[in-house]
Amino acid sequence: MKCFIQGVLVLFVLFDMPTLYSQVIYCRNGSTEIGILPDVGGRIVILRRDGCENLLKSVPETWNEPESERPVPDALHPVMKAYMGQIVWLGPQSDWWIQQNVNQTLKDQAAQWPPDPYLIYGKYRILSQSDSSILIQGSESPVSGLQLQKEIRIDCDGKVHFLVTGQNVRDENVCWDLWCNLRTSGFNRCYVPVLDTSDIRISHEYVAKKTVPYAILNGYFTFIPDISSKERQTAKAFIYPNTGKIAAFQNNQVLLIHFERLNRSQIHPNQGHVEIYQDTGPFSDALLELEHHAAYLCLSPGDSLSAEEVWEIVPYMGEASPDAHTVFLRSIE
Repeated sequence: MKCFIQGVLVLFVLFDMPTLYSQVIYCRNGSTEIGILPDVGGRIVILRRDGCENLLKSVPETWNEPESERPVPDALHPVMKAYMGQIVWLGPQSDWWIQQNVNQTLKDQAAQWPPDPYLIYGKYRILSQSDSSILIQGSESPVSGLQLQKEIRIDCDGKVHFLVTGQNVRDENVCWDLWCNLRTSGFNRCYVPVLDTSDIRISHEYVAKKTVPYAILNGYFTFIPDISSKERQTAKAFIYPNTGKIAAFQNNQVLLIHFERLNRSQIHPNQGHVEIYQDTGPFSDALLELEHHAAYLCLSPGDSLSAEEVWEIVPYMGEASPDAHTVFLRSIE
């Protein structure tokens, strides 16, 4: 019932503000709907089932903003503006500004921020579109040397198939992996199947002084944020999963992200096959990032690499506790 009520409220907002979603392109099949902002990095900003809340953390007030307010990709003066949603970065992060010659300052600094502005803010053109699918292509990036193409398709069961392909558009080799980053609320609970602690590395090198603790429960890694804390908490986990799956619980819904589990040797040593970033508490973005790295490859001119995920939304009516969550995940394996 809670999910139904939230859906009614969303419809009420849409009725009062009919232009809010005018720059979002929708695809749907069965009871699943996604929304894409092609003009802002081809990012996905809506993922939901009928009558249920959006599972993606996004910034709806930016969806219909004038074009003059949107960042223009600029390698010399890169800027950041939060749109959240699901986006594709490149790995390793340590090479973000190494494999380019358009911004010597960031290259000399081996800067690890910001991401390639052409990938996250560039306009994507629509190559093909149907009610339940879309194929979009970005521009050639002078920063990374890649051009991305994204295919999003919803099947009749409501599962979303996401495929991103990157082509080397330079006349020299480039080396990257594709890094899928799906943002959801920092108050959600996330679970990744692992064998033991040797599959987990935790980084505390973030802005908050207090780090988010974690545990392994019933074979699943999970962060355990202190929701009542008056301090901001952050942490990032670099994980080699036991199976290619990430699960996130949001009220009475579970988002399952499926992907191909690779050999450790295929993952760049600076990254994790799965990475989970959690940020909660006062003055935080209340952010949970569900990240998956595909294979790290060196590409000759014209060669391509790809990453694929399948997103599945499953109803959940159990208790809001880690024990209950992990038991449920075991029951649907």
